[in-house]
Amino acid sequence: MRNLYIDGSNLLHRAHWVSKSTKTSPIHIFLSSIRKYVNQFHTTELYLLWDGRRDVETINHRHELLGSEYKGNRDKEKSAEVFRNVPYIDDITSCLGIRNLYPNILEADDIIAWLCTKKFPTSHGVVVTTDKDLLQLVSQYIEVYNPIKDQIISTDNFKHIVGVDIDMFIAYKSILGDKSDNIDGIPAVGPKRALAMLESFPESIPEGYQELYDRNVKLMDLDYSLSINESEQAYLQSHLSDIESRSEIDISKFEKRCKYFNLVTVINNMHDWKSMFDREKQSKHLCNLISSMDFSAGFE
Repeated sequence: MRNLYIDGSNLLHRAHWVSKSTKTSPIHIFLSSIRKYVNQFHTTELYLLWDGRRDVETINHRHELLGSEYKGNRDKEKSAEVFRNVPYIDDITSCLGIRNLYPNILEADDIIAWLCTKKFPTSHGVVVTTDKDLLQLVSQYIEVYNPIKDQIISTDNFKHIVGVDIDMFIAYKSILGDKSDNIDGIPAVGPKRALAMLESFPESIPEGYQELYDRNVKLMDLDYSLSINESEQAYLQSHLSDIESRSEIDISKFEKRCKYFNLVTVINNMHDWKSMFDREKQSKHLCNLISSMDFSAGFE
């Protein structure tokens, strides 16, 4: 069974703004998306990864490199409005055995990278996000699913869709920069010129811009981020172990939470939710039961 790594912050942003136009609860939209992904990828091994670090006092390497400019173009009031639903979604989804993880000093992207490359390096998984930065995680084990385009990106179609080889993706992004995170790229260089520069890389980096390029690699390369933040990896291991020790599927509790938020459509389809998540619980119970049996004595 594949692991499903869902960029919770990314999904909640989309659910929030869709709710504005449809007058539907963002929690309902979020849960509807979860249901869709479970059915689409045939797995209940779900991880929800969030921004909203636990240690807000410590400055991580990205803020050390860019200071207040890092993501400084984002509206803090709008972000606060979006993220006020995180505790409720965490509570509801935890009833289904879904693991909600938060960083200590880093970001959701770093948690996803840790799960894909450190915690479960040889497990097949799908990352659900519209964030292009996470395309760097595509490998023989990991695919990235873009729910807006309904598109799965793998090693087979990466260059066709993205336009660049996987092993040059970080270089490509570092040349261009990232407007969404307020990271400047090399001036006057767009996607076409960046691709042309890769043909003679690294000699093609213009004089005077090597330092900017090197800085961008440190900002964007998730493997680099994890390598210089070993304490974060230790924290994530402890954080996940704690969640696993308390993780339990409780459909009755899930239903109560849905009634509290008046999620009518979810409540009316509770049988489907039960069959999706309890089926996995029942399967594990059966496997444990079989494992506990002693067949060495044969049958009478």
